[in-house]
Amino acid sequence: MNGLALSERMLLVILFILGTAIGSFLNVLIDRIPAGLPLFIDRSHCEHCKHTLVWYDLIPILSWVFLRAKCRYCKAPISLQYPVIEIVTGFIFIFGYQFPIYSVPFTLILFSLLLALFMTDLKYYLLPDKLMYPLLGVSTIALLIYEPSQLIIHIISAVLAALFFAMLILISRGKGMGWGDVMYGLFLGILLGHPGTVVALYIAFLTGALVSVVLLVARKKKFGQIIPFGPFLILGTVISLYYSDYIWDIFF
Repeated sequence: MNGLALSERMLLVILFILGTAIGSFLNVLIDRIPAGLPLFIDRSHCEHCKHTLVWYDLIPILSWVFLRAKCRYCKAPISLQYPVIEIVTGFIFIFGYQFPIYSVPFTLILFSLLLALFMTDLKYYLLPDKLMYPLLGVSTIALLIYEPSQLIIHIISAVLAALFFAMLILISRGKGMGWGDVMYGLFLGILLGHPGTVVALYIAFLTGALVSVVLLVARKKKFGQIIPFGPFLILGTVISLYYSDYIWDIFF
């Protein structure tokens, strides 16, 4: 039993380390995709002095700690985003292994892409196609493999969710919503079907409204200022993945 417990702990440690490495790559996606920069050709470099970074500058978490959050070459500050995303991705890998949706590989890919999307919208107010297409693709493949009998329900949910966001864009004349939200609606329906899509949207709009009110009351935001909606959609998606039936039974 002790041997099994030790092996399990070692596996979790390995998963965390692997997750931090993937988190380092997610940081590349988060900053390069919105800027339209190549993902695999250019080597990593300091954002300030443009000096090319060597391998020991890129060790997840540890490099940031040992460099004291400063560039080795120009001493410019290194954003806290990098170690935070690496740590969060490490814990995502542990969580995804212990509580998989469909399968562990699908869960790890799904949550990693959602984390990157969360940050791009939070930081740049964008839901980029280069992240939306993989999310839509892996969700469609998972649906075809694991729940082919639910395909029609999920397609209908996807179309209705996309139309819902398209309607909001038309009504608001593009203020506060974009076509990235329409793409997210397609992904949401394919991933969650019914009632999961409804639950995810309910949670997203509820939490978005509550946070908006808090920010307005605290004078952190003013009326008319944009608050990214993607993070609330992603929060609703993750909660709905695990608790949609329970929430649906309580509220609807």
